[in-house]
Amino acid sequence: MDAALEIDFVKSYRHRTGETVPDQFHTCYELVYYYKGSGTTTIGTETYTLLPNSFSLMRPKVVHSELHTDPSEVVFIGFHGSFREPETDLFFQDTPEHSIGSALRAIYEEHIFNQRDASKAMLLHLHLILLYISRLTCKDSQPQTGSQMQFAANYISQYCTSPINWQELAASYHYSYDYFRHLFKEEIGISPSQYLIRSRLNLAKKLLEEGKLNCTEIAYQCGFSSSAHLSAQFQRAFGQSPQKYRLNIKSTHTSNANDFTSSQ
Repeated sequence: MDAALEIDFVKSYRHRTGETVPDQFHTCYELVYYYKGSGTTTIGTETYTLLPNSFSLMRPKVVHSELHTDPSEVVFIGFHGSFREPETDLFFQDTPEHSIGSALRAIYEEHIFNQRDASKAMLLHLHLILLYISRLTCKDSQPQTGSQMQFAANYISQYCTSPINWQELAASYHYSYDYFRHLFKEEIGISPSQYLIRSRLNLAKKLLEEGKLNCTEIAYQCGFSSSAHLSAQFQRAFGQSPQKYRLNIKSTHTSNANDFTSSQ
């Protein structure tokens, strides 16, 4: 254990609905864990959505603030010393086992009850937390990141005709939606919501080519709210309306058929 790693403060707080935490910063690292509630937190220039079992790790002197839209239970800890420092401030969803939340709760209880060797126990749990965070953030420890995002893309394609809960999808990969969206766009090239629209449009093209359904039926089958919604998205993506696309497909098929007949 690195003896230079020290804890500066440990606190717990319950926020009321609508309560805000104004801009502030610390001269040490700060880990904030949200056990309950919802809202937003702004760290530097980035704003993230707060969910139960999400947490942030902020570097020294980074300005941050919070807005709580539901009653929230928060534990936060300040510390300094030598460890594998992240390149940026972090915001994540905890693991399914709530490894980080459990370790932080243990630190808080050691702090409150102050039993024998409490400070040593607190540092042990802090090192565990930093290990868990390192596994979440270090690319060398996560060779599967690209595969995870491809799996997510496959899932979106498979279920593109139904509404997708982005928060739940991100949590299934142990990320906050903001970080999930960042990884997805970095790997796939577009955001998850854009990928969903693309998947729906590709399905619409196939159904238009088959020619069995009208545009309104295709719109609803592909997850669009109306034929007008489908038409607007289709025009934006492909530069033509669904009706014109269908006519062009029919014209191409007729031309190919005539060419085949003339060659006989």
